[in-house]
Amino acid sequence: MCERHGVRIVPFSPLSQGLLTGKYRQGQAIPEGSRATYQDQIQAMLTEENLEKVEVLINISGPLDTDLASFSLAWALRKSAISCLITGATIPEQLENNLKALAVEITPEIEQEIDALFEFIKFNRKNRIN
Repeated sequence: MCERHGVRIVPFSPLSQGLLTGKYRQGQAIPEGSRATYQDQIQAMLTEENLEKVEVLINISGPLDTDLASFSLAWALRKSAISCLITGATIPEQLENNLKALAVEITPEIEQEIDALFEFIKFNRKNRIN
């Protein structure tokens, strides 16, 4: 809808509080000192299902010679309705890594893989449930 009407949006926390950076991994302890050690909001996102999806996303991003954070930001930036992202980088290295997203190409095949992973069905009036 935004693309169709020329409206731009600015997503906040496109890395889902660190979930989409690979910081939190399946079968690994929460890193000491991370926000997940004291913020319930983040702990609630660290479900087995979400952590399984993180592992799949890491595998998808691997052949692109990038890390999950850059890949995730590139995914968000692929749509013309996204004017910029609010990432909340806390150290210069995070900002430098975030900028690598600009060089990551999200192909239609990758889009299909991710849509399947998240069971995304593009809405149109023909497949709307009445």
